[in-house]
Amino acid sequence: MNLEGAAVVRDLESGRVYMLNIQEAGKHLEGKNGKEELWRLMANHQTYFSKASMLSDCIVGVLVVAPRMVLQENELPKPVKRHQLQITVPYYLGKDELVFPVREEDQLFIEKMVHKIEREGEGTTEQFFCRFLESMLFHDMEQLQEIEAVCYDMEEKLTGKKAHLEPTEDILRYRKRLLVRNFYYQQLADLCDILVSNDQDFLMEKTVSSIAELGKRADRLYDYSQMLREYMVQIRELYQQQIDIQQNNTMRMLTMVTTMFFPLTLVTGWYGMNFVNMPELKTPHGYGVVVLVCILIIVAELVFFKKKKFL
Repeated sequence: MNLEGAAVVRDLESGRVYMLNIQEAGKHLEGKNGKEELWRLMANHQTYFSKASMLSDCIVGVLVVAPRMVLQENELPKPVKRHQLQITVPYYLGKDELVFPVREEDQLFIEKMVHKIEREGEGTTEQFFCRFLESMLFHDMEQLQEIEAVCYDMEEKLTGKKAHLEPTEDILRYRKRLLVRNFYYQQLADLCDILVSNDQDFLMEKTVSSIAELGKRADRLYDYSQMLREYMVQIRELYQQQIDIQQNNTMRMLTMVTTMFFPLTLVTGWYGMNFVNMPELKTPHGYGVVVLVCILIIVAELVFFKKKKFL
């Protein structure tokens, strides 16, 4: 698929799909209703939401896409410096044409999106546009299921007897991914609501129905990703509980050691006074007796702690 300059990337049963550079798109859309509105949307370099403007004979707007959500890692164009965050895909949907004015740095990415759409039963430009929107959700369910599997694995490791997992960095990384997905699912669902309203009666009823189903799918994915974010919070709380338990065990051990040696400290302090009239000082076996008493104290404390299940 060669996209140099003006290019017809797909011949449909009714109409054509074009992928044009900015200059060629300007010439192609010259004099057509909606061009000025499309150029206004494209001129805004701080576009964070997908948008659509419903006109009497066309629909124009931009799609905000996160490439790593749409394509698998091995499908992403190289290099992907700019594509690591998001790109905007402008579009012009007429009765017999669908035009994508693309910037050079976005060309390969949009090409891959278009290439993944089935060629059979392509029908009209409206139907192709619906499938293009659906392509934004091609891998999402399986990717969310992979994140859920990671969450379950982290939970299993944290609850194991020999848990040495420190999942803080993984939790932050996956929560950030899910936050990005939440945003895109929400803005895609909002875009579908705008298209379903069909204020100018431009879209066919079948197309409206397909977009409505896509909006419901985006809502379900939003709910799923939100559930996974809450799951991540629970894992973080579980990890904090494990840390608290370890700290409590450490403090309990230190407390028991301190308690065990406190009577011995009392004994050594008592006999360290060295008064002249202390009878034990001149007893031949006094030292051995004191050592034996200290050992008995320690044994008695160990038995007591064991009985109370402190050990």
